[in-house]
Amino acid sequence: MLRITVILFIVILCNRFCDIFAQEDLIWTDSVVTYRFSSPTDSCRLHKESNFHLEVDTSIHITSVWDTAMSAWVNEYKSVGIYHQTTNSLEMQNYFWNGKDAWIGSIRSVFWYGSKGEIAQLRSDSWDQRSNKNNWIRKDSIIERWEKENLILVTEEYRWFEDSLSWELIKSRRLEKIKNEEDIISAEYNSRLDTSTLEWVPVFHSQITYDSLGNPAHKSTRFWSEIGEYWFDYVKQEFYYDKILDMRMEEKYEWDFWRSDWTLKFRFGISVGESPGMSYIIGIKDNRFQRWEIYEKVVSERDSSQLIIKNSVSTKSYILGEWENKSQTRNFYNAKEQPILVVSSKWNEEAGAYEVDRKKYFYYPWAVGSQKHEIVDAGYKIYPNPTTSNIHIEGPNSFQVAYIFNLQGKLLKSTGKREIDVSGFPAGLYLIRILDRNGMNENLLFIRL
Repeated sequence: MLRITVILFIVILCNRFCDIFAQEDLIWTDSVVTYRFSSPTDSCRLHKESNFHLEVDTSIHITSVWDTAMSAWVNEYKSVGIYHQTTNSLEMQNYFWNGKDAWIGSIRSVFWYGSKGEIAQLRSDSWDQRSNKNNWIRKDSIIERWEKENLILVTEEYRWFEDSLSWELIKSRRLEKIKNEEDIISAEYNSRLDTSTLEWVPVFHSQITYDSLGNPAHKSTRFWSEIGEYWFDYVKQEFYYDKILDMRMEEKYEWDFWRSDWTLKFRFGISVGESPGMSYIIGIKDNRFQRWEIYEKVVSERDSSQLIIKNSVSTKSYILGEWENKSQTRNFYNAKEQPILVVSSKWNEEAGAYEVDRKKYFYYPWAVGSQKHEIVDAGYKIYPNPTTSNIHIEGPNSFQVAYIFNLQGKLLKSTGKREIDVSGFPAGLYLIRILDRNGMNENLLFIRL
């Protein structure tokens, strides 16, 4: 009895620790909080991903972790995306937190798009840390352009030299695509530019043969030897349909120079059957004894039940002629098919069951209601948390109304009272939104045991 009481107490402590983020105001457009545990007695590790928009064409993604010593979220990484309409370009900036008081840039990429939506130019910049200017400096630039009616793709790579303040061509490649009139065979020729002679040097050549239905049936790749100036076999792929397995198979071979023969490296298949929501992937790998085994099987099932859409993916290993459970991932969605919960489990052979390894919650602060109030720390608190019956709202006298939502964003209760009975709610995690007469709006989370 004492052991059960101690375990129950530890479980409640773990849940309370996981609920620390309940006091964090949700100021983002959407926020994902992940906590991981391997057993009920282990403490949780909290991780948060947040997204919000500054302007119409600017978005920010921030990842942070919960610091138990500071009782606060600590920044980790930040990425900023900016779309420039005038130049039809997308700018991606990546930063990491210095652990104290500032973001340090790591790399910035700028993509320019062509008339058909293809990437026409890519430029990458690095963060200037040596001069303490805290700014981006030019690094590399890649330009892609199509020639001869989109049959030849030329890629040029430039590097920025600070001494001469200019771009210099350091590498250039050309990819030429050829198809016959019947579209039965297509070929790709890849070559590089010799910057000293300004001549194109072959690199590799790939040829694809198609079947009568237009599906790839055979692909071979040969490389060019600049020393001996000859083509040599490197890799080939075979594609076919297996009627027994009802799968489209692919086999990859590599050329063995010592044996002067092809060596099978892997084989896998994808189900093409008509079973709704079912898909299989079978892979085969070799080992030092050249034995082949099916090593992974993924089964995906999708079922709709009221407002929740479930998606389950199970992974199994094929060992010594038998399937063994490996892992399972269950995804839950709301009525709008937005993810609200992902549960990852690992198979426990001794217990003969899956054990939860990780949970990821998705929060949508604006899931219900059209009017968006500013969410701030208005000074409200709720207790007890977790609870089995009632929760009490403590805070300013300007309190007006409280709304309680489930993880699907469905409104469960609204009240103007500070004492709220939640004993009729199923066990789980809930969001309570508090509005007051000053126009303040605060979101808190609580657990119903």
